[in-house]
Amino acid sequence: ARGDAAAEAQGRPAAGAPSKGNGVSLPNKEVTCSKGTNRYHVMNSGDCVVNFKSIGDIFPVVFYKDTVEPVSSAGWYIYRNAKN
Repeated sequence: ARGDAAAEAQGRPAAGAPSKGNGVSLPNKEVTCSKGTNRYHVMNSGDCVVNFKSIGDIFPVVFYKDTVEPVSSAGWYIYRNAKN
């Protein structure tokens, strides 16, 4: 869970937290909120709004059993508003 002090104290991300050293480097960019706050370990987008300039190619997700879901407000915004 987010806030796993023991894992973070050892330099490892908390369970489900985005990795700080794997992938988020140029030219890669994590999806962010254009307006509002990007929070992790949430089940909705909250006040986050993402415009096309804030869409990156990295979307933090959580895996459990046979399900994959966004783990950030920005990810949920994209997931709920994507057009097929």
